[in-house]
Amino acid sequence: MQIDLMISQDGEAGLVSDTEFEQDISGVIFEIEEGKLFVEYADMSNMELNIPVSPDFSSILEELDSIYIGVVEGNVITMARQVPLGIVE
Repeated sequence: MQIDLMISQDGEAGLVSDTEFEQDISGVIFEIEEGKLFVEYADMSNMELNIPVSPDFSSILEELDSIYIGVVEGNVITMARQVPLGIVE
């Protein structure tokens, strides 16, 4: 699974994966101090993402309350939705 963090020119954030997630995602958690992102599943379990968050992206994420989640398989968007973004300092 390859997941990338993207920020639009309008300052909106999204996580894009090349395969489906293990379960339905209920939200994303961003730990500011560690610069780590986690997806939280509907059953309250979570998965840490191996995505380095640069200080530029960190300052944008700190201001958001939601993030887009998308799956692109073979150049086709197979899932896209917006979920809450929780910030942990």
